[in-house]
Amino acid sequence: MTYWHIQMQLPEGRDKPPIDSSLMLKEPQPIIGTGDWDNYQHRYFTGEDPRGIKTGDIILVRAGKTILALCRVKSDFYKNPKLTHIYKHDVYRNVEVLEWYKGNNDFPKPVGTLERLTDKNSDSYKVVDDWYQKHKRKQPMNKIIDALRFKKQIILQGPPGTGKTYQAKNVAEQLIRGQVSGDKAAQATYLKDSEQFELIQFHPSYTYEDFVRGIVVESDKEGKPIYKTKDKILAEFARKALENLENSKKEPKTLSKEIKLKRDFDKFCEEVENVIDDQGKYSITNKAQILEVDYESNGFRYDGENWNTRNPYIMKFADILKLYQLGIATQKEVEECQDVSGTARRRPKYYYTILQKFRESIKDGNLPIVDEDIAKRKDFVLVIDEINRANLPSVLGELIYALEYRNEPVQSIYELDEDRALTLPENLYIIGTMNTADRSVGHIDYAIRRRFAFVDILPNKSVISTDKGKALFEQVKALFIKTESDKEVNSDFLSSDFNFEDVQIGHSYFLGEEDKLPMRWEYEIKPILKECQKDGIFKENAKEAIEKIAV
Repeated sequence: MTYWHIQMQLPEGRDKPPIDSSLMLKEPQPIIGTGDWDNYQHRYFTGEDPRGIKTGDIILVRAGKTILALCRVKSDFYKNPKLTHIYKHDVYRNVEVLEWYKGNNDFPKPVGTLERLTDKNSDSYKVVDDWYQKHKRKQPMNKIIDALRFKKQIILQGPPGTGKTYQAKNVAEQLIRGQVSGDKAAQATYLKDSEQFELIQFHPSYTYEDFVRGIVVESDKEGKPIYKTKDKILAEFARKALENLENSKKEPKTLSKEIKLKRDFDKFCEEVENVIDDQGKYSITNKAQILEVDYESNGFRYDGENWNTRNPYIMKFADILKLYQLGIATQKEVEECQDVSGTARRRPKYYYTILQKFRESIKDGNLPIVDEDIAKRKDFVLVIDEINRANLPSVLGELIYALEYRNEPVQSIYELDEDRALTLPENLYIIGTMNTADRSVGHIDYAIRRRFAFVDILPNKSVISTDKGKALFEQVKALFIKTESDKEVNSDFLSSDFNFEDVQIGHSYFLGEEDKLPMRWEYEIKPILKECQKDGIFKENAKEAIEKIAV
């Protein structure tokens, strides 16, 4: 395969009007073309010169210094009078448009009609090669993203060392920011700081209460235990995604009013806190007072004289805000309002009093301009590493149903703020990783398998950059695979109970510098092979073969 670059906007020479050559790439069958000139460029294009363009070559199409697209040549040259009438070129080749250019950089060598790139150190070669290599790396990822968009949750499955978690993070970054960082340390920092990404690893003792929602015990200021129902990572993450999805559907003016309301309420909470700091409480009535602004529970904690409550009651922020938005004008209306919690309706006096105090605190002002980032629909990605290590039906509970029916609330076994509803929105994506060599994969039952798309992530020798790494990969591969009639099948060392695709050691163990391969072999690869022997993956005859492998 050879790299080329071509420009086609001047088919009749510099003294004639240019054409829009991008239209040639937008034909039902994209094409490139050139004139029937007696020069080396024409012979390169037609292939008359043995060094000329061949089917499968990669060609960058430009218009002067402007980069248009990266293409793959799909045909030999041909003539077509109809195309010549439109585009003025004499000879054509069919191409596949791999990617349209979306950047702002100019091509480093804007002169010349057609050029073959052979100098790997030239800027032109580097531009084409870097783009093509990035394109190749994105192809497996695009397949994963297509499956994820379709099912909303997928499991990347494969033997150890195939880069399942690595690929999951790449997919997450692509969905969240539209690109993948080459610097993986920078990627890790970005994902860690993003509210749209979460990563968790399952283990055998993981439960619904750890993952979805459960009761926790905390201590109050006096050290007394307080029992709280709390959303855990999935429910909390789903709430953020649902809030974003709902905001993206609102009119700008509506969203602007909500933003101002939230800012006004935040200031009111600060005022309440200041009073508590000075006086130890914020009076609601003569006999009831707010003791704490509990941001974690999103409410005011309050009690009254001689109430004998073990835990202070919680007055949810959401109830006060809802009463305000509904324009509630009397205590009686609070009592009759079906849009707030039962607690608010049972204690209307306290809720109405705080509502009035909040109203009095609001100062007039212009509505804020809605930040485009707030109103934009975003993708939220949860990566569950080693998803098969936990008992999934038990961990997910009723959310097995919610996986299939997005945007529909399901009822949790735990009530939070007098509400059991949990919703998995359509903009929440779940990527699990699963080691197919792990016998615990049997824990994934049919109900789970039906709701997830399974994508194979298999060993890939082509990503290994060193010759010694590739050589060692081939030696280890021979323990798992042999070729019969041009088809890969289980080797003579592999037990018939296993398929080589499920257990072959992946490429990640063979990456990196060559001088580190002996250490990798001794402390990473060889121990895994011995475990395979011990677990019955290999037959007895593999023991001697393992010892014969030379690094």
